[in-house]
Amino acid sequence: MKSMKKLVLAMMLVGFVCLGMPKVYAADNGSIGVTVTLAEAVEITVAPGTWALTGVALATTSAASETFTVSNLGNVDVDLAIKGTDSVSWTLAGAAAPDAFKVAADINAVGTWLIILGTDDVALATGVAEASGTLPFTLKYSSPTTDSKHGVDQGFTITVTATTAA
Repeated sequence: MKSMKKLVLAMMLVGFVCLGMPKVYAADNGSIGVTVTLAEAVEITVAPGTWALTGVALATTSAASETFTVSNLGNVDVDLAIKGTDSVSWTLAGAAAPDAFKVAADINAVGTWLIILGTDDVALATGVAEASGTLPFTLKYSSPTTDSKHGVDQGFTITVTATTAA
């Protein structure tokens, strides 16, 4: 009976010790840092998409065209460049001349016509805001002073290019 009392006493002592001890859990927390890098999306539209020059006399300059608007649809600010092409048989040049025509651009209706198109890109605007930025511009056409092609229609193309802003 003495050993039974010792056993009960020992069990009670272990129980009291266990009750007074704080609870310990075998767990730990860790975290993961996540970096998301969006791919650059450079996308623009130009509206309207046509410019009709009809019945232009030689050695004349058209009035300002209707307003064209470049809209930045991408997710980065963009720089814009503009260029033209030669026509069927005339050359796009810095000034009207025999068999050479000129196209000038004006941004934001300033009226300065300082942007002279060539067949290589020239700066139109810088830092057009992402996803909502727009740039209005107008064009002015100067016809050749003489035409050795005698009445052949002379269509050409104007291209606006966007690149990620520097």
